[in-house]
Amino acid sequence: MSAGELEPERFVPILDALRSVLLKYDFIEDATFVAELIDLAYLESPDFARRLQGGRIWGKGLADIAFRGNVEGRQEDLRRNDVRYKQLLIQLADEMKAQGIASDGSEFVADAFRKGMEILRARGDWVPSSDDDLTA
Repeated sequence: MSAGELEPERFVPILDALRSVLLKYDFIEDATFVAELIDLAYLESPDFARRLQGGRIWGKGLADIAFRGNVEGRQEDLRRNDVRYKQLLIQLADEMKAQGIASDGSEFVADAFRKGMEILRARGDWVPSSDDDLTA
């Protein structure tokens, strides 16, 4: 990738994995927004980066979703998917940074989620395994 050249297709596996988790718990409106981002990435739309950086993800939006307490399901599955979802948002923020389009919101949320993951690891509540392929 040359300087200033965005590679939107590198975001697609992350976005697709986010969309899958959202659909699993019937967050249809949010999953539709992510599907639109995937379409914009494939189309290499100039709106892709702007929408990816926006508050719909990093403000009051996707980053606020939690899969514990507010949705139906086994607590073990909910906890695992909550962690997976946060890891995917971290991965999305990292890709944004790598491609030079990080926003204050993406940096802030990724840092907060990283700290949360460290707390879980320290308490022994979650240990990453080889099964944690985030884009599968």
